[in-house]
Amino acid sequence: MKRADIHAPGEQTVRSPVNSDPPQARQVTKEDWLEGPNITWSLQHTSQFFPTRQVTRATAVAELPVDLKDLDNLPFEDSLKDLIFFGEFIRRTDTDAIIVLHKGKIIYERYENGMTPETRHLLFSASKSFLGLVTAVMVSQGMIGENDSISHCVPELAASAYSDATLRQVLDMRVGVKFSEAEEDYTDLESDIVNYLRAADWVSRLNYQGPTDLHAALLSLKELEGPHGGNFCYKSPCSDVLAWVLSKASGKSLSELLSELIWSKIGSEREAYYLVDPLGKEAAFGGLNVTLRDFARFGEMMRQMGNWHGCQVVPENVVKDIMNGGDCEVFANGNRADTRPGWSYRSHWWITHNRNGAYAAFGVHGQWLYIDPKAQFVVAKFGSQLEPSDASIDALHLKAFEALATAL
Repeated sequence: MKRADIHAPGEQTVRSPVNSDPPQARQVTKEDWLEGPNITWSLQHTSQFFPTRQVTRATAVAELPVDLKDLDNLPFEDSLKDLIFFGEFIRRTDTDAIIVLHKGKIIYERYENGMTPETRHLLFSASKSFLGLVTAVMVSQGMIGENDSISHCVPELAASAYSDATLRQVLDMRVGVKFSEAEEDYTDLESDIVNYLRAADWVSRLNYQGPTDLHAALLSLKELEGPHGGNFCYKSPCSDVLAWVLSKASGKSLSELLSELIWSKIGSEREAYYLVDPLGKEAAFGGLNVTLRDFARFGEMMRQMGNWHGCQVVPENVVKDIMNGGDCEVFANGNRADTRPGWSYRSHWWITHNRNGAYAAFGVHGQWLYIDPKAQFVVAKFGSQLEPSDASIDALHLKAFEALATAL
């Protein structure tokens, strides 16, 4: 018997509206949902071919005031010093939807490829920043301790390589667990991260003999390649370890915790939803689906130091800790330093340490939430880039956001 809050693929509870589906979308499978041209349709309709769990919102919607500006003609130079305009940047980066808030007002909003304000879109690893924030809030409430060992929080993980890592080390991805997730691994069918996706049942399991759910996948990680607390190394299983810790500490699912602590407090327009594995556990590493405006609301709450319409949703000290960032030296020795020089990683957020103190959540295939405290703007952006990761496209995004900071 399936649990009442798990929705089978295609159930109407949290399905995004279908908008003139292309013919190939009707035959999307786990073998080709991330391939072109299917990916553009797939990322807007994941509930039609994956089971989901809903993240409930409150009744009242917090309206976003509108003061539209002509940003399409905003000029800036790309990495090659060629002149480009903001509108062209949107076309070149396979954008499905983008919104810019300045001082809490919508100054730019655009939808492409069948997207609408009501459409939910998969966030991939931008989901991690929601999880990181929920974890940090629970630490601030004393429900869990950041220096607690993982085996203390989740005794089932005592036999895994995560056993004596601390919660803080997992939050900042400074664990020595042997797991390969370099950017080129996303297209290597034999890589650790692709096999992890197989455990989540996200991609084909043809000839696969490994774990068939996320908890089993975590328990299978038993080797260390270095000490815990060493250099930063991006590893998606860390996120699902955190979700297991939160569930153990609270007796609630990640969906329930996100709803109670954040989603029901920011005036969301739509329920969000997580993709879940075959046992009904949320894919904390990348399975959250939200609408564009709600993504922006989340970012605006962070820009306002955790405050939303007079309500302190997230403690200010939690937001400050994220903004201050992690250790730049250990990041510089990690597996993302080449494309993000001078950055750091803190509580599942990416910190740029640029002149405006900007920080971000982002996921493969073009998902971005960029928060600039000094220039007082937030960019929420959905994409369907064919390549999971593209350093040149990431650099173009940062150039565009720098141009916004200068203009605003």
